[in-house]
Amino acid sequence: MNSRSLAAVCLVLAVLLLFPAFCYVRGQAPVNRYQVRVEADGSAEWIITQVTAISGTVDSWEGFQQKSLSLVGLAANQTGREMAVDVGTFEMTTTNYQDSQSKETVFSFTWDNCSILQQGNRVVFGDVFAVAGFFDHLYGEGSLQITFAASLSVQSVSPSPNSRDDPAHSMDWLGTQFFASSNPSLTFIEGQGSPFTSSTPIPSAAESVWLYALAGVFVSAAVAVSVLWFLVVRRRKRSNALDEKASPIESPLIESEEQKIVKLLQSSGGTAYQSSITDQTRFSKAKASQLLSELERKGVVTRYKKGRDKIVTLAERGKSER
Repeated sequence: MNSRSLAAVCLVLAVLLLFPAFCYVRGQAPVNRYQVRVEADGSAEWIITQVTAISGTVDSWEGFQQKSLSLVGLAANQTGREMAVDVGTFEMTTTNYQDSQSKETVFSFTWDNCSILQQGNRVVFGDVFAVAGFFDHLYGEGSLQITFAASLSVQSVSPSPNSRDDPAHSMDWLGTQFFASSNPSLTFIEGQGSPFTSSTPIPSAAESVWLYALAGVFVSAAVAVSVLWFLVVRRRKRSNALDEKASPIESPLIESEEQKIVKLLQSSGGTAYQSSITDQTRFSKAKASQLLSELERKGVVTRYKKGRDKIVTLAERGKSER
């Protein structure tokens, strides 16, 4: 692979790898954030925030209602518990942000009987996620935040949240795929204080766009550098292999053309006609003359004319050549 081909490959890889990050920055790829507020009566308020490009399409009012009603119906069948959506709570708003060329659409509704009410004032939330591909029935993967009423306290949580905010009574998971694939269960008790003692704030949905973009840029850059390094190393190995293959093997058994003439003179007693040298070495007249001229210049042989030919004689230096 030549340097131009290598550069072209690296450029294509960089574009392919950085394109997802670019889309996040431009808001082309939707970024979803799910927020669920668990109430003491077993209901839950669902808020879905979706960030897209300002020119992108968003779900219609009818599409949003259909998705919500269908999912609640599936969860009711899965759990065997009566559930419903308060149709009067459906809301949908869209806000455009010209500075970032993105827009934020917020969908919300109230899901009745979303949690299990147990004796001892316990509220257990999580069995609705047993619906296969739960979040795909809404708007796909995203981050998840679960908050709970001030009258509730947390008894147990599975899986553990990535962060929490004590004053806001909230817990956050960076990815819904991890939450929905682990049989989640959150148990709350009414009338006791929260056991949490520290807080870690979570970025908003709009801020998450830049976090996804930053992570994408770092990952893409690391992969691009790794691929580039691999291609450069492989190219060097191939180049070295070709050089070794093309290089002549030096051996004392291989004589140079000048050495061949010197040995011929040595075997002839130190003197020979130039025409005889030409015949025995099978050099052309011009090449033999050129080689003898070079040897004469180096002081290895001497020549003098005799008729139409020349007599070549080894000098003292030529006699000692091996």
